[in-house]
Amino acid sequence: MRVIGNLGLLLNVARHYGVPPARIARRAVYLYRQHNFGFQDAMKCGLLDPDLPDAAAFGCIRRADITPIQNRRNRVEWKCLTEDKAVFHSFCSHAGIPAPEMLAVIGKFGGRTLKGAKLPSSREEWEHYFCNDLPAEFIVKPTLGAHGKGFRIYRKDAPDFSGPELYDHLTKSPEWDNFVIQRRIYNHSDISQLTGSEALQTARIITWVTPQGSIDVYLTFFRIVTGTNPYDNYNYGLSGNLIANVEPVSGRLTAATGASS
Repeated sequence: MRVIGNLGLLLNVARHYGVPPARIARRAVYLYRQHNFGFQDAMKCGLLDPDLPDAAAFGCIRRADITPIQNRRNRVEWKCLTEDKAVFHSFCSHAGIPAPEMLAVIGKFGGRTLKGAKLPSSREEWEHYFCNDLPAEFIVKPTLGAHGKGFRIYRKDAPDFSGPELYDHLTKSPEWDNFVIQRRIYNHSDISQLTGSEALQTARIITWVTPQGSIDVYLTFFRIVTGTNPYDNYNYGLSGNLIANVEPVSGRLTAATGASS
C-alpha cells in the first residue's frame, strides 16, 4: 500500500522543516503504520514536523474518521442550522445569541434586505441599495459556502467598487445560488497586534452533549491568520493559517501549529 503518494510533496515538506527527505519519510511511515494517517492527512495536520513527539498523533483524528461519528451523533434535520448561513443567523437572532449583523440575502432567485431600506425588487434598486444603504465595509459569503470559499470583503470607497459588478456577482454566480451580506466586524486590537493581520480571527469551542443533557467542553482553539489571507479558516491546513489550542483554565494559547508544507 502506498504511504507517500507524491515525491514532490515529500521534498516540499523536507525543505519546509530543513531536514533530509528520508527523515520525513520515516515519520510518514510511522504515522501510517501506528495511526493510519496517510501522507496528506499527516501533512495537513502538521504531524510531519520531525520535532514533534510521537505521542502528538494520539491527539489527532482524521477527517475521514470523525465525519461518520458526527453524522451518527448529530441529528440530520439540524444540519441546516450550521450549514446554511442565513438559517443560522435567524436561529441565533431568535435565541438571543450575538452574531454579525445580517444586512441582506440575495441570489439567482431574488433576495431581501433585513432592515432599514425599502425592499429592492429590480436590478436598479439593488444597485442603489449597494451604493447608498450598505455600510462603508461589508462582507459577502455564499449561504452554503465552507472553508472560506467565496468569501469577499467590500469597501465602498475602493476605486474598483461597482454596484453593477456586485449585482452580477451575487445573481449570476455559476457556483452558488444565494449569498448573505453582513456588516464587517473587527478584531480586538490585541489580536491584530499578536498576528499582524486585520482579518477577523476567531476562537472555536467544540462541545459535547452528554446523555443527561449537560454540556461538556471538549476542545477550544484559536484560528490565526497568516500572510494576506482575508479570513481565518484553516481548511485542513491548505489555507496556510495556524491553529492554537486554548488552555481551558487560564485561557492561554498553546504553541501554534499548521500544515507541514
